[in-house]
Amino acid sequence: MADQSEIESLYREAQSALKAKDYDRASGLLKRILVIDENYKDASRLLAQIVKLRRRRWFNHPLLWGMIGLTVLFALGFIIAPRMKGFIPVQPSLAVVPLSPTVTLPPTAISTATETLLPTPTPVPFTWKRISLGQEFPRDTITAFAVDRNDPDVIYASMDNAGIYKSIDGGLSWQPSHRGLSNTQVMSLVIDFQNPSILYAGTMDGIYKTEDGGGNWSRVGDGTLLLMDHQDSAHLYARDENGIYESTDRGSNWEMVHSVKAECPRAIGGWAVHPLDGNSLFAGNVEECGAGIFRSDDGGRTWNLIEMKGKTSVTAFTILLDEQGETFIFANTGSILPEHRGLFVSFDMGKNWRRHFVTGCSQFFPDPEDSSIIYCPRFGLYAIYVDEGALRRLGLNTMPLSAVHVDHIQDNVRILAGGTRGGDDKDEGLFISIDGGATWTRQSNGLASAQAELKIDPYDAAKMYLATYFYYSYEQASCVLYRSQDTGKNWSEIYSTKGWCGPSFDPTGSFYLADNNALQMTWDDGDHWLWDGPGYLGPYSLPITSQSISANPEIDGLIYAVGREIYYSEHAGKLWQPASGSEGLWDARLFYKDQGQTVFAIGRYHQAHSADGGRAWRSCGEDVTASRSDSRLALDLQGSRLYLATPGNGVLISTDSCQSWQASNQGLGNLFVNTLAVDANNPDIIYAGTDGGAYISFDSSATWNQINGGLLGATVVYSIVVDKDSNVYAATPYGIFKLESK
Repeated sequence: MADQSEIESLYREAQSALKAKDYDRASGLLKRILVIDENYKDASRLLAQIVKLRRRRWFNHPLLWGMIGLTVLFALGFIIAPRMKGFIPVQPSLAVVPLSPTVTLPPTAISTATETLLPTPTPVPFTWKRISLGQEFPRDTITAFAVDRNDPDVIYASMDNAGIYKSIDGGLSWQPSHRGLSNTQVMSLVIDFQNPSILYAGTMDGIYKTEDGGGNWSRVGDGTLLLMDHQDSAHLYARDENGIYESTDRGSNWEMVHSVKAECPRAIGGWAVHPLDGNSLFAGNVEECGAGIFRSDDGGRTWNLIEMKGKTSVTAFTILLDEQGETFIFANTGSILPEHRGLFVSFDMGKNWRRHFVTGCSQFFPDPEDSSIIYCPRFGLYAIYVDEGALRRLGLNTMPLSAVHVDHIQDNVRILAGGTRGGDDKDEGLFISIDGGATWTRQSNGLASAQAELKIDPYDAAKMYLATYFYYSYEQASCVLYRSQDTGKNWSEIYSTKGWCGPSFDPTGSFYLADNNALQMTWDDGDHWLWDGPGYLGPYSLPITSQSISANPEIDGLIYAVGREIYYSEHAGKLWQPASGSEGLWDARLFYKDQGQTVFAIGRYHQAHSADGGRAWRSCGEDVTASRSDSRLALDLQGSRLYLATPGNGVLISTDSCQSWQASNQGLGNLFVNTLAVDANNPDIIYAGTDGGAYISFDSSATWNQINGGLLGATVVYSIVVDKDSNVYAATPYGIFKLESK
């Protein structure tokens, strides 16, 4: 790999080529830099600038039009000025009028608006410096693509955790494009085919809209998943866990047309809009309200069941038109009975069904110019040839795919495919084919890395661990654990598991994690492990399906298995007992104080506390919704304050052992808080990482100040940690950063 001096030399040459307007040479140099370091300085931005300059036609150059405008003005002045003299009236001479005695008027009272004095933000003399590129970390899961039909080099990719990214060079380089998104978990993305500067993003905080090609976003309504009318781009549908919403004016106004809590269909597995009739909606039912697909012909207000006997779950489907304009449905179904599982097709709007294949697809992506070809993402990409009844593999065989886009550029079929790691194979990110899937090229330069949890070894601050999470298959989380032994500069993979990979440290320096519902442990920083081999079912099997493992940092041998309730072991996992009163937790993390005797179990939707080392539990006060991060709670170990990170309500504080919570968000520009950390040497200093950047408080969270300088535009902060010497580190989509003085 090239050293830093070589990259710097290439960068200087590229800048010189740009100044000389040698765009071909500059482009080649920047591409070489991006191959070595995809996030080096502003190389991606400069390459994007070159692409824009190359697109600019000579007749669109602003200098040219400025010169033309000046020429026209001079010409008009030369022609018109002589003719204007006859039209200018001569000013008459003024008559002398005797002055009247001066009358002194009382001053007129002028109402002055009272100025509202806003608190002056505390100057923050800090900036972030990237210490690791994070190129070895898994990429975040791509959830959707959107492409400008007028310029297919303009591509948008929405991410599972890291927002939205944009490419203007056909995927060669990417930049963050989610300014204004309060939440960066983007589940759907659609582009206005009549005005490609308008896009809509479905997030965990509702529907957002941009009118400037992703430059700025604003919230316009409720919903997470989106559909657009194929005939009228102003007509939109959105849905979430509450129901279905409709807009007929490009998202300005929305109406809830269907409540899933009041009527069928309730659990919707997939949905589609008719390609010719935007008022005709279809929804796949999942094990409720009858087996089959529901159809609405009035924009989702009333529904009728298209029955599919025995096929209890319709997880994905598409509505297509054949060459004669006839409609047919292609559906993916699930069932206990093998004969009712697989891909089914109906050519008479659901009256009769024929199974095409036994295997299923997670989604369907029809060829936009040939409806007889449907692309099917699974482990790899497949093409379904409906007329032939054939299923053909197109490559990427070991990669679980999450998003696909198909279009035609001239005579070539271009396919964009986004996926995550599968098993031991490390293919992941974005792959592009320009020959219909015959060959593939990885194009992930500038795309975000996956959600990550950063932790510092409590006994050796030079050792850091990063747990990175992504979805191995549908709703199956996987984790890869990395270790750094030089304070975050270099990283190596030490473990991979389907589940939670911690780590959680005990008083001896050993740490624990979960692997396939078994307890795993290392005593030498990950060089050796307690057991090895797949499908472990030995004496370290966990007593429940666990979402995390926790080791009491003060009491040796006391380990907790955390699921929908808590089990504890006083013998390092060899014998388990249920903890009383812990029922109702889900995805909880444990936090300790008072020599490990006081323990807080902070679940996503329910919280509890224990005063006896986690053996017996009592619920906190009113339940709140907590962040999903391992560092969702920060404790002032010298006082009584608890700081809770929440997704949408900012930072909550408790001073009564979690019996009550109060918001403390003054100056906090983003309320989707992922992570919190307290400086143990100065507990008045709190750090918060949000979906919109990093923040610092110098007064125990009474006020907050943003510290985004140096984050390179990827302002999602997954995790923040503070070491024993008050050094601050952050994990972001663009690597590992350290906070430094300016």
